[in-house]
Amino acid sequence: MPEWIVRLVGEEWNLRFLASALRSGDCRVTEEDGGFYLRSSRFASLASAGEVKTVADELLEQASLVAPARFDGYGGVLIDRIIRIEQDGSRQGTDFMYCRVTCRVIPSAADIASIEEPRDLNRDRSLLRRRPLLLKASRHVRDEPGWPGYWKAVEALGEQVGGLDRIPELGWASEDEVDRFRKTAHHHRHHWVPAPPNPMTEIEGRAFVLRLLQRCLDWERSGRPRPR
Repeated sequence: MPEWIVRLVGEEWNLRFLASALRSGDCRVTEEDGGFYLRSSRFASLASAGEVKTVADELLEQASLVAPARFDGYGGVLIDRIIRIEQDGSRQGTDFMYCRVTCRVIPSAADIASIEEPRDLNRDRSLLRRRPLLLKASRHVRDEPGWPGYWKAVEALGEQVGGLDRIPELGWASEDEVDRFRKTAHHHRHHWVPAPPNPMTEIEGRAFVLRLLQRCLDWERSGRPRPR
């Protein structure tokens, strides 16, 4: 049976992150001869490059929603070529035009060094399909960078765990940190609301939201353990 693979392009750290985080399951990224390729069991029943691209776009969209919680420098990748490998090993490819975009968040040296740490984005993808509030929070982080989106994301995460007051109980942040985030977000969303004495910067706010998203994903993956 022929096999479909999808060649990806993008910044090297984004490609290497996906290759590290998508190693098994129904969505895998592998490095071969200097290139990075998306493979999926879902491609097996497809007949055309267009159908493969539709599924590949869906898989990469799902990965882009959870990736920032695991690697804040992630800026997305693009489809470059759909390749059909025949039973005799010959290859036929379909090229796709794309616009290269720059990554909004440039990772630090420490972030890049951590790319090879074991992660499993497929488990995170599965969680988003089963937890609408986690999906909502992830979309706000990705699609609405800035205080309005960050506040909506934290609201959704708070609802997922039973209220923002539970976040300190779970040990994910202190009460003071949650209060500082809340007051800073309200000030930026409603300018007549005074800023707190020590407002968070937008970088600190993003880091706070991503930390909560990561902790919430891990909490769900471990079966929602009760705080000690």
